[in-house]
Amino acid sequence: MKNTILKFGVLYGLSLLVGFIASYLVLGDSPDNYSRSEVVGYTIMLLSSVAVIYGIKDYKENYNGGTLTFGKGIVIGSAISAIAGLFFGLYMMFYLIWLNPTFTETYMDYSEQKIRQSGASEEVIQAQLQELQAYSDFMNNDFLQSSVMFATVFMIGLLVTIISSAAMRTTQHSQNMEQN
Repeated sequence: MKNTILKFGVLYGLSLLVGFIASYLVLGDSPDNYSRSEVVGYTIMLLSSVAVIYGIKDYKENYNGGTLTFGKGIVIGSAISAIAGLFFGLYMMFYLIWLNPTFTETYMDYSEQKIRQSGASEEVIQAQLQELQAYSDFMNNDFLQSSVMFATVFMIGLLVTIISSAAMRTTQHSQNMEQN
């Protein structure tokens, strides 16, 4: 089980890193690409989470004689997702500290500009700017931003884990049918 978790957790994490580094190289860090980068980023996260499916399947077929309980699938998929989340959280720290240290400031300026150009009433704009200001304390903390990215990857992986574990589980009835 540990080998499966490690192998597919590292695969998930590396696929995230490759995807996000490629995205950074292609799209750059211009505010003009923030919306596109967000869509690409979530797409990379979803596609990379396929490693969870393959990890659970690998355990079921190669280490557990073709059987899988829902709980065991949850344990395996959650651990794979945690490893991938750790990879991505560390990447975000690297990105925010060394690769693009002005990201937070640039992103906050971009967000303020979008709010001001939204066409909303002055009251709504002021309320949104106050929300943005409250959010800036969080955004200025690289550790918190990285932790949220860890949690994002983990939660996507957990969702895939729940679906995969439910789909691949074997019940006592199905095990008896296979034996007959």
